Amino acid sequence: MMLRLATLIALFGLMSTLAAQDVVKPTSKVEQSLYPTSIGTKWTYTIVGQNKQMDVTVARTEKVGTTDCVVLEASVEVESVRQVVATEHMALEKGIYQRLKLGNGEVNPPLIFLKNDAKKEDTWKAEFEVKMVMDGKPVTAKAKTQFTVSEEKVKVPAGEYDTTVIRGKTEEDGKVTDSAVWYAKGVGPVKQEFDFGGGNKFTLELKAVSVKK
Repeated sequence: MMLRLATLIALFGLMSTLAAQDVVKPTSKVEQSLYPTSIGTKWTYTIVGQNKQMDVTVARTEKVGTTDCVVLEASVEVESVRQVVATEHMALEKGIYQRLKLGNGEVNPPLIFLKNDAKKEDTWKAEFEVKMVMDGKPVTAKAKTQFTVSEEKVKVPAGEYDTTVIRGKTEEDGKVTDSAVWYAKGVGPVKQEFDFGGGNKFTLELKAVSVKK
């Protein structure tokens, strides 16, 4: 199939493992969270090499099936008008983060992409699919990923942070995407890198953040 799942996951750094069960509403312990989920939290990123910015906002809560999620919206300025270009539904339970939906695509099984207690040298594998509608037709993208965890200090426009880094190697339709997301406690993703191969790379660096308590 022509669709590459990696194109969908690039905006949010989809780092995933097998599903956890019984996911409930996000925690309010912002200071210890690697990915704050309070409504109104907003990250502004510089898109490296493109002289553009992207905002990611925790916009609202919605259910996916019976699961309570927060909805993240990514927006960019197009011809002086800010437009939402991607959304995702994310849930958090006991320090474990899952993605249940990307745009109109349902993620099956729901994907654990981050744990607050992730430690250096942790590794895991995942197989998953995203079911979506494109041009009025149902499409299913299947992928498998291997992840590793490290700890690094990283400097971005917003400052310097001690981070937990989740690196992934995702294979879909015989193509491989290498990715890395740097998470700082109480802040969230401060840097994201994606290498789709063939010189096609995509990098976001945090410029500003407003975390709601």
